[in-house]
Amino acid sequence: MANRSSSEPPGISAGVVLFVLVTALCGLALGLAALLRLLFPPAALLLLALALPLVILISVSFGGPNYAKGRLGAFDMSQFEELAVIAAGLLCSPFLFGALCREIFLLRLLAFQNAGSAGYSAWIGFGFDNLFEAVLLDIPALYSLHSSPIRAVSFWSASLVLLYRLAVDLVLLKLLIQQARHRKRI
Repeated sequence: MANRSSSEPPGISAGVVLFVLVTALCGLALGLAALLRLLFPPAALLLLALALPLVILISVSFGGPNYAKGRLGAFDMSQFEELAVIAAGLLCSPFLFGALCREIFLLRLLAFQNAGSAGYSAWIGFGFDNLFEAVLLDIPALYSLHSSPIRAVSFWSASLVLLYRLAVDLVLLKLLIQQARHRKRI
């Protein structure tokens, strides 16, 4: 059971608040980006470029035991809450990454193959393709299992994909270290 500070309402833990924060931030960023795309497209790109690292940073920084102790007051999350916060960050990231790559392509900043007539779902599929290839160590690419026809073809678009996959791998590495520490404490 997670320890609750006296300032928190009964029944609401830090893990629940962070889980809701991560998912709400993702949804809000996607909604605002769609609106900004109509008004001023570079602003949509900037919003998504800030939201993606922020979602990953929140899930990594606070999705672990006692990481926020002393900075945000003393709170501790249960192991399940820690996993939920990290999972929320990982599951929200493909939506943001796909939308970010779409904005970059629409502004003609980077080149992607098969992206000319691709709809929004193909870009989200591109985000999930890269998530699965990062998590499953590129096994889907070996067997040509893709949920999107879009591919990064230029040096800079491939570098953007690499950066995203490295961020996902770092989140997974942090999760493995956290689980090893938890097992050590038991």
